[in-house]
Amino acid sequence: MKKITIIIGLMILLCGPLNGQDAPDPAVEVRPWQAIPGMEYPSTVVYGFVKACQESFLRAGALSDQLWPNQLYEMCGCMLDYMRDEIPYDIFLTRYKDPKFMNQSDRQWIADHVMICATSVRKGWAKNDGQEN
Repeated sequence: MKKITIIIGLMILLCGPLNGQDAPDPAVEVRPWQAIPGMEYPSTVVYGFVKACQESFLRAGALSDQLWPNQLYEMCGCMLDYMRDEIPYDIFLTRYKDPKFMNQSDRQWIADHVMICATSVRKGWAKNDGQEN
Protein backbone atom coordinates (compact mmCIF):
# COMPACT_ATOMS: atom_id res chain seq x y z
CA MET A 1 0.00 0.00 0.00
CA LYS A 2 2.88 2.37 0.83
CA LYS A 3 4.50 1.67 -2.57
CA ILE A 4 1.26 2.51 -4.37
CA THR A 5 0.90 5.76 -2.41
CA ILE A 6 4.47 6.74 -3.31
CA ILE A 7 3.85 5.92 -6.97
CA ILE A 8 0.66 7.98 -7.01
CA GLY A 9 2.56 10.84 -5.39
CA LEU A 10 5.26 10.62 -8.06
CA MET A 11 2.62 10.41 -10.77
CA ILE A 12 0.93 13.54 -9.48
CA LEU A 13 4.30 15.28 -9.34
CA LEU A 14 4.89 14.34 -12.99
CA CYS A 15 1.60 15.99 -13.88
CA GLY A 16 3.02 19.26 -12.59
CA PRO A 17 2.49 22.68 -14.12
CA LEU A 18 2.12 22.92 -17.85
CA ASN A 19 5.22 23.83 -19.83
CA GLY A 20 5.15 27.02 -21.86
CA GLN A 21 4.71 25.03 -25.05
CA ASP A 22 1.62 23.32 -23.63
CA ALA A 23 -0.09 26.54 -22.56
CA PRO A 24 -3.11 27.37 -24.72
CA ASP A 25 -3.08 30.50 -26.87
CA PRO A 26 -4.96 33.16 -24.82
CA ALA A 27 -6.50 34.51 -28.04
CA VAL A 28 -8.30 31.19 -28.58
CA GLU A 29 -11.22 30.35 -26.32
CA VAL A 30 -10.66 26.85 -25.00
CA ARG A 31 -13.44 25.10 -23.18
CA PRO A 32 -12.59 22.20 -20.92
CA TRP A 33 -13.99 18.80 -21.79
CA GLN A 34 -16.82 18.05 -19.40
CA ALA A 35 -18.12 14.50 -19.20
CA ILE A 36 -19.81 15.37 -15.93
CA PRO A 37 -21.85 18.61 -15.89
CA GLY A 38 -20.14 21.31 -13.86
CA MET A 39 -16.69 19.73 -13.96
CA GLU A 40 -13.84 21.86 -15.16
CA TYR A 41 -10.93 19.50 -15.81
CA PRO A 42 -9.30 20.64 -19.09
CA SER A 43 -8.47 17.96 -21.64
CA THR A 44 -4.73 18.63 -21.22
CA VAL A 45 -5.07 17.61 -17.57
CA VAL A 46 -7.19 14.57 -18.43
CA TYR A 47 -4.79 13.16 -21.03
CA GLY A 48 -1.67 14.25 -19.15
CA PHE A 49 -2.80 12.63 -15.92
CA VAL A 50 -3.77 9.32 -17.50
CA LYS A 51 -0.54 9.09 -19.51
CA ALA A 52 1.70 10.07 -16.58
CA CYS A 53 -0.17 7.69 -14.29
CA GLN A 54 0.32 4.73 -16.63
CA GLU A 55 3.99 5.56 -17.21
CA SER A 56 4.62 5.90 -13.46
CA PHE A 57 3.09 2.52 -12.72
CA LEU A 58 5.01 0.91 -15.59
CA ARG A 59 8.36 2.38 -14.46
CA ALA A 60 7.80 1.37 -10.85
CA GLY A 61 6.45 -2.07 -11.73
CA ALA A 62 3.55 -1.54 -9.36
CA LEU A 63 0.58 -3.84 -10.01
CA SER A 64 2.62 -5.47 -12.80
CA ASP A 65 1.64 -8.86 -11.38
CA GLN A 66 -2.05 -7.93 -11.66
CA LEU A 67 -2.54 -5.67 -14.71
CA TRP A 68 -1.21 -5.44 -18.26
CA PRO A 69 -0.02 -2.01 -19.53
CA ASN A 70 -3.29 -1.30 -21.35
CA GLN A 71 -5.17 -2.27 -18.20
CA LEU A 72 -3.05 0.24 -16.25
CA TYR A 73 -4.14 2.91 -18.72
CA GLU A 74 -7.77 1.96 -18.09
CA MET A 75 -7.20 1.99 -14.33
CA CYS A 76 -5.67 5.48 -14.51
CA GLY A 77 -8.68 6.68 -16.50
CA CYS A 78 -10.92 5.25 -13.80
CA MET A 79 -8.91 7.14 -11.16
CA LEU A 80 -9.37 10.39 -13.03
CA ASP A 81 -13.10 9.74 -13.45
CA TYR A 82 -13.40 9.45 -9.66
CA MET A 83 -11.30 12.58 -9.19
CA ARG A 84 -13.45 14.60 -11.59
CA ASP A 85 -16.57 13.42 -9.81
CA GLU A 86 -15.38 13.79 -6.20
CA ILE A 87 -12.62 16.42 -6.18
CA PRO A 88 -13.23 19.97 -7.42
CA TYR A 89 -10.65 21.11 -9.94
CA ASP A 90 -9.34 23.93 -7.71
CA ILE A 91 -8.68 21.39 -4.92
CA PHE A 92 -6.96 19.09 -7.43
CA LEU A 93 -4.67 21.97 -8.44
CA THR A 94 -3.86 23.08 -4.89
CA ARG A 95 -3.47 19.71 -3.15
CA TYR A 96 -3.31 16.79 -5.57
CA LYS A 97 -0.85 18.12 -8.17
CA ASP A 98 1.98 18.34 -5.65
CA PRO A 99 2.43 15.60 -3.03
CA LYS A 100 3.92 18.03 -0.50
CA PHE A 101 0.49 19.70 -0.21
CA MET A 102 -1.39 16.42 0.23
CA ASN A 103 -2.61 15.41 3.66
CA GLN A 104 -3.07 11.88 4.98
CA SER A 105 -6.72 11.81 3.95
CA ASP A 106 -5.75 12.73 0.35
CA ARG A 107 -3.19 9.92 0.27
CA GLN A 108 -5.73 7.47 1.68
CA TRP A 109 -8.29 8.55 -0.91
CA ILE A 110 -5.77 7.80 -3.67
CA ALA A 111 -4.80 4.41 -2.20
CA ASP A 112 -8.45 3.40 -1.82
CA HIS A 113 -9.38 4.43 -5.35
CA VAL A 114 -6.35 2.72 -6.90
CA MET A 115 -7.61 -0.52 -5.39
CA ILE A 116 -11.23 0.14 -6.46
CA CYS A 117 -10.15 0.89 -10.04
CA ALA A 118 -7.64 -1.99 -10.27
CA THR A 119 -10.32 -4.41 -9.06
CA SER A 120 -12.87 -2.97 -11.48
CA VAL A 121 -10.50 -3.31 -14.43
CA ARG A 122 -9.53 -6.89 -13.51
CA LYS A 123 -13.17 -7.92 -13.13
CA GLY A 124 -14.16 -6.22 -16.38
CA TRP A 125 -11.40 -7.90 -18.33
CA ALA A 126 -12.07 -11.27 -16.71
CA LYS A 127 -15.76 -10.95 -17.59
CA ASN A 128 -14.97 -10.05 -21.21
CA ASP A 129 -12.33 -12.78 -21.51
CA GLY A 130 -14.97 -15.50 -21.45
CA GLN A 131 -17.14 -13.90 -24.13
CA GLU A 132 -16.88 -14.62 -27.82
CA ASN A 133 -16.77 -11.76 -30.31
